[in-house]
Amino acid sequence: MDNNIVILFAVFGLCGLFLGLIGNSIKKKQSIESIALPGLSLRKVKDKKGLAIFVGNGLIQMGIISLLMGGSIFILPPLKVWVLLTFLVALIANFLRLILGIRNYQEK
Repeated sequence: MDNNIVILFAVFGLCGLFLGLIGNSIKKKQSIESIALPGLSLRKVKDKKGLAIFVGNGLIQMGIISLLMGGSIFILPPLKVWVLLTFLVALIANFLRLILGIRNYQEK
């Protein structure tokens, strides 16, 4: 087993757990003050609970994607480049959905 694969597994696993815990915390405590995303003004938020749930769920999904990425790299080492590219595209798409979806929770 290559040392790089174990390191990638550990890094993506820890990042996934970290994102999941942050997302769960934002969702449960509804602490939108800890959200810093482009184009977000907390004074203009009309549905704070909805925004907290939306961002929390998005971060939890990104955490799950990171955990899956680490596990896939560990299980399929010859395909690690394709696994990285596939899951990286999924992470970027989820992040863009998160940024663009914030507009639904702000006043015009």
